[in-house]
Amino acid sequence: MKIGGSINAQNTIFANKSNLLDEAKHKNPFNSKTYDLKKYDTFTMVGTDGADKVNVKNMSMSERFKTNNAELIRELDGLSKEEKAEVAVVSYLEMQKHIIHTKNGHENAIDHFNQLRDAKAYYSDLLNGDGKITEEYKKYGELGLGLLDGSVGDIADKDELRNAVNDIQGRIDSLIGRYSGESSNGDWFNDAGAKIYTGFGVMFSTVTGIYDDSLTADGSTDLLDTIEGINEENFIEKQNEVINKLDQRSEKLKDVMNDYMKYNDVAKELMKDPGKLFEKNHNKLLEQQREAQRQLKELEQLKEFTYAHKHKEDEEEMKKTAGKPF
Repeated sequence: MKIGGSINAQNTIFANKSNLLDEAKHKNPFNSKTYDLKKYDTFTMVGTDGADKVNVKNMSMSERFKTNNAELIRELDGLSKEEKAEVAVVSYLEMQKHIIHTKNGHENAIDHFNQLRDAKAYYSDLLNGDGKITEEYKKYGELGLGLLDGSVGDIADKDELRNAVNDIQGRIDSLIGRYSGESSNGDWFNDAGAKIYTGFGVMFSTVTGIYDDSLTADGSTDLLDTIEGINEENFIEKQNEVINKLDQRSEKLKDVMNDYMKYNDVAKELMKDPGKLFEKNHNKLLEQQREAQRQLKELEQLKEFTYAHKHKEDEEEMKKTAGKPF
């Protein structure tokens, strides 16, 4: 782990500013229009008319974020020690939260895969046996996998059973496709979580002077959408491999944060009750949501007014032309 020269880096994106320093210099970077985690594949050079796009697809995720959010990086550099500490804590918590979310996704995928595999085996056994529906069928109904019209004790129709087996197999294939790369959703949506994680890692490095592999998804696969070589036979094994890597990343990230807190009492104090940071920001988010809802309502009203006005004009035009030959 490399620690830069000044570890006085500290705090806050969310804090209310009580000092008299220039507001623009200390504005909340998370609210900045330049803070855009979605801008990764291209960016527009400042001062151009937007026509000159620089292709950054060959850059690492970290470099893409820095390139597309240069103003944010400058703003972070200009924050006070206390403000930088809060940025560091929030960024750290967001990265850990993302690791937990990603890990939960893989664990849920394993559970779902097991359910699908058990359901397929049940329907296959009915198809190859006497077809008599047993009490076990109720379990699959609760899971949304009850695919027969009959009730317990009935003899299932062979065609229905074949369709059930095929349906379950299709769901298994679809689940595997989500991780094999077959179900791609477009450039930005690919590995979006890894890009967001890396963005927070860049911000952490910027305000702390600490650089570590755990702060980026570059060069690793645990945060990526795809799992290389995954198939039905090794699905659970591959998922568990990723889960283990995520656990290791989380522990390494904790080590990084602990090293930072050794040199930063403000961050150490903030980490005693990090919920306060999110509580403080929560009220701001509610205000932003209310404002967005208000603007949306005004937009809908404007659409309705425009439509009604246009409809009225069309009716008047039709009255004028009614009965006239074409």
